[in-house]
Amino acid sequence: MLAINAKVYWRSGGSYGAPNWTEAAIIENFAVNPAWDQAETNSRASRIKLQAKSLLGLEFSGRMEKKPGNASYEAFMNALLTDDVIDLLVLDGPKEQVGVRGWRVDCQVFSANENQDLANALYPEITFMPTSSDNAPKAVKVGPGPALTYSIPGASGASFS
Repeated sequence: MLAINAKVYWRSGGSYGAPNWTEAAIIENFAVNPAWDQAETNSRASRIKLQAKSLLGLEFSGRMEKKPGNASYEAFMNALLTDDVIDLLVLDGPKEQVGVRGWRVDCQVFSANENQDLANALYPEITFMPTSSDNAPKAVKVGPGPALTYSIPGASGASFS
């Protein structure tokens, strides 16, 4: 698989159950960073330190072309300045391709750092993180149809398959 085929979409209209997805093609070098926090589960039964997963940290970040007037740029920058929530769909391929996997998460924009060094083109480094909402963060797989199928990380039976 090639990273150039990966996609970042945001819900630009519709409802959570019937979203209108817009591709954020102005994003480059996007990173998906899932990492579990650890809880110690030690006992006197073993002298080996034991760990268990506790909370899944999920952060998305990347460079975004500074493009005023572009719908994705405006939505993300407005979300930076407000408490707005963005329904984000991050996939390792197009949403129409069966077998593609990724994440669907209600996020807020936490940073959009911009290096204005004289030799640079302006590409803010933008960071999205999950936020409290009515919709739990989900692992996603594109199934036949194509249709998005969901799994809740940490839940019994959760999988990308």
